[in-house]
Amino acid sequence: MFQNYRTSQLKQFTPAKASIYIVSFLCQRYGHINDNLTNGFYRGIRKYEQSASQYSDTQIAKEANRLSKQIKKVSDVLHVLANSANDETMLAKALLKNIYKILPQSDLASVADFMAKVELDKKQFIWQYYRQNKVTIRRNLRRLFLTLEFEIDKAHFELANQIILAKQELRQCGEIKTIDEDLIRPSDLPYIQNDDLDVPTVDPFLFECYLYRKILQALDNDICYIHHSHQYRPLDDYLINKVDQKQLSSSMSLPMLNVTISELSAGLKELLEEQMKNTSKRINQGANDYVIYSDQTNTIKWSLSVKNPVPTVNNRVFEQFDQVGIIELMRVVNQETNFFDEFTHFQSKYQRTQPNLNDILACILGNGTNFGLYKIANISDRSFNDLRATQANYLRLETLRAANDVMTASLPIFEYYQIDERGQHGSIDGQKFECRF
Repeated sequence: MFQNYRTSQLKQFTPAKASIYIVSFLCQRYGHINDNLTNGFYRGIRKYEQSASQYSDTQIAKEANRLSKQIKKVSDVLHVLANSANDETMLAKALLKNIYKILPQSDLASVADFMAKVELDKKQFIWQYYRQNKVTIRRNLRRLFLTLEFEIDKAHFELANQIILAKQELRQCGEIKTIDEDLIRPSDLPYIQNDDLDVPTVDPFLFECYLYRKILQALDNDICYIHHSHQYRPLDDYLINKVDQKQLSSSMSLPMLNVTISELSAGLKELLEEQMKNTSKRINQGANDYVIYSDQTNTIKWSLSVKNPVPTVNNRVFEQFDQVGIIELMRVVNQETNFFDEFTHFQSKYQRTQPNLNDILACILGNGTNFGLYKIANISDRSFNDLRATQANYLRLETLRAANDVMTASLPIFEYYQIDERGQHGSIDGQKFECRF
């Protein structure tokens, strides 16, 4: 509800109440900002993965088309070999030179694999795409990576340590210096190594991309969390600090909070054992109609009896009243009390605008019956967007209280009797439902 109040309205609150609203707003906005940054990082990695896969498929198709043309030259190579078979003066170097004129040396292995129906290596082109788009990927993903606070599950401490070192070295050196090759699959290692060196080493940028992909997998597998976010919050964000736990427990009038886990577990265990004993006793005595124990075979047979549903009969007091719909009832109450006038817009400049009565009634019904606005919109002629806007603008704690006060003040009984506000009060049938408000 804090987003429905303007600055001028917050100034009318007490300092403590206004501070709570402002702090709640800041926490909500901060978590929302982190969610947007995380979604941008997540979708950015996913986008580059999809683009790399599409690039790989395109390059494989082009390479297959090129190699299919090169295969036709194999017959010419065989003719050269056949013509040179009886020439004992021709050197092997000269023979290879003639062959390379027809079929380049760089294509020999590829053509041989293609003829043997060996599939082209897709990963090679995937990492080639990352090399070609180095500047774009670094510009779009690195700042998000440095901004977000990642928390990795303790079982994957190698990944957690690598992320911490990577952030430090990217800020200081501009590239990752310390690379833990244990995080790299042996099948992926050749593709992210530099081929131009005598001793192959892992390329820092390709490892950075590989680390981003590992983080993406960790987010999907729920082993990576983002601090101060709503979608990827770690469990620690939901728990109370142990230092504040005793103080909060003592300040609340809830005896259950002062019970330790061991005491609670022991009590539940004792209760479970007692229920198991009672259940076994009822089965042995034949008191449970759904469980049959056979002494001869020493086995238990379960059965589920199917009975005709017993029609529920309302109390006779309801037969004295004609059935009236809730909406029609609220319309009659509005005609008598004008409680509808209490639903004013939360912004002062729109105070004079009157909402649609049907939308107000639909919102009250949807929230009061726990159907929700979406289901109410589906089963009625009201638009979901209109209901959502009406609820955001007109339904809040202050307007609901004012409308209730108008209705209760109109009842003649309260001229002689005051409601005791210390306890709960039920309706005529005793039903109570929790709702959004």
